[in-house]
Amino acid sequence: MPAKKSDYEPLEKQLSEFMRAMAHPARMAIMMRLAKEENCISETSIDDLPIVESSVVKHLKALENAGLIKGSTSIVRSSYCINWDAFWSFSDLFKMIFNDFAEKVAKQDCRSKVTGKILQIGWASSLILLAQ
Repeated sequence: MPAKKSDYEPLEKQLSEFMRAMAHPARMAIMMRLAKEENCISETSIDDLPIVESSVVKHLKALENAGLIKGSTSIVRSSYCINWDAFWSFSDLFKMIFNDFAEKVAKQDCRSKVTGKILQIGWASSLILLAQ
């Protein structure tokens, strides 16, 4: 029986929604721009980013749907800023998951099925070849 979205824990679902929203380089660029600003910014304030103009609204909507930004939209003007409460919640959850992974790293050794060489999981979530 295939897994359904409802089969996952709320934490798993919440983290996947945040990470899916942040996984696109255009959305990362938007978030980084928003983080630099003191006030909310309009869509035109990100015109210099390498994002096709027709995609800007789509990316803003994806970030808003994930709860990472909040905005005010009117016929005349739209403005957006980071939802810092949601951002810090995401940051805390992400740290909790990676701290849990880090605790397990010392207990795990993996053998490459292809080469038979020992690999160890590194902190930056990359695989480091220990022996050749």
